[in-house]
Amino acid sequence: MDIARCTDDNVCYLASRFALLPAEELEYKRRALICDSCGAEAYFRKASTSGQGACFGARPHGPLCQAAAADGAKSNASSEEQDILDNPGDLIELDLGYGRAGTGFHVPEHAQVPAPGAGGRYTGQGPRPAARMRRRLTPILRNLIYSEQFRNASQALEVPGHGVTTVRDFFVATADVHAGLEGQYRGFWGMIASVGPAKQEGSFWLNSRSYRDYSVLVSEALVDDLLRRARKREMDDLSGCHLLVLGELRRSGTGKLWVELVDMERCAVYDD
Repeated sequence: MDIARCTDDNVCYLASRFALLPAEELEYKRRALICDSCGAEAYFRKASTSGQGACFGARPHGPLCQAAAADGAKSNASSEEQDILDNPGDLIELDLGYGRAGTGFHVPEHAQVPAPGAGGRYTGQGPRPAARMRRRLTPILRNLIYSEQFRNASQALEVPGHGVTTVRDFFVATADVHAGLEGQYRGFWGMIASVGPAKQEGSFWLNSRSYRDYSVLVSEALVDDLLRRARKREMDDLSGCHLLVLGELRRSGTGKLWVELVDMERCAVYDD
């Protein structure tokens, strides 16, 4: 995508021109970008050492947006993602083992499982509880991005070490993060608008759109692992990617809300 609009000054920029802005101005304005055709949240990605030129992008675009084709957007669900959408009565067990055998744990046979319009325990009489499906975080993240139905689902969700809740209660979009969630363990997800260095040497902040809203802290020890997971060469290449992190929301002395990425098993990163 060659053009994006900055909502801060209401100016449409060519990516090549935007890249020439003074560093401080660029970092501020890149967090206020939208697609000029459909108004979707957009991002700016700097030119990389691999030869990729500076560009804009957005994900997902609005219906019938003309910029979507040029942006190479892909929203077709994989079989694993479609299975989640096609079986809303099943309990989803989050698989945090990233493919390792024997990871995760099962809900006990008589555990309470929230369901739309009903509650209580299975006692061996009547219909059995909903079937269980174990799913990795990446297909979960894609469904959060592309399916409003899934984002608002009351489907039961088992979070290892944190019991059973529902999809709509556990996952929080970055635009909906607020101070009332401080201290709560949730699945925070959204687009990375910019990447900047943290005070700790070698660590980085993955920022949402507003400087005072929400960011994810990545320690130096996890930087290389995150880049490998995302198949990126540089941290700034993560701008425009979507990130899902499971963790406890914290608040700094200045009021900034943030979550620390504590290990790679509790995150997913997605880029078309």
